[in-house]
Amino acid sequence: MDFGKFDQRGKAEQGQAFPIMHPETGEPIEGARFIIRGSSSRTVQEAERQRQVAAMMAKDPEPRPATMGTVHEETVDAAIPFIIGFEGVELDGRPATADDARRFLDLTFPRMDLDAGGKLFVANKTFAMQVLERAKELEKLLGNV
Repeated sequence: MDFGKFDQRGKAEQGQAFPIMHPETGEPIEGARFIIRGSSSRTVQEAERQRQVAAMMAKDPEPRPATMGTVHEETVDAAIPFIIGFEGVELDGRPATADDARRFLDLTFPRMDLDAGGKLFVANKTFAMQVLERAKELEKLLGNV
């Protein structure tokens, strides 16, 4: 039996295209797609390892205050390694590439709202949140190699 067909990590590295959804409506933005890696890809795993080492080596032992801005920055930082590229996305009149990932992910920001019981929740799906959700979805698909 050829066990190469079980190469979940290789397939995670190749990634898959997913539609980019409108952050407020949740509807697909026609023709716009992320191409993202799965979380088991070696690129993503190495980036996460480096983030953890950097956090341990940080000179300031005090944690950053948890503001919406810092939470958003951390979400963007976590999402960047998943991005291989884009389809149908332009920035400043040119096709977006993986090098534009930080700028693209920072275009949207979490919008908070209150539910009927007065509990705070994130009312939109930022692009960074979408990438992380799609990476989880991709891992489920790859688990069925």
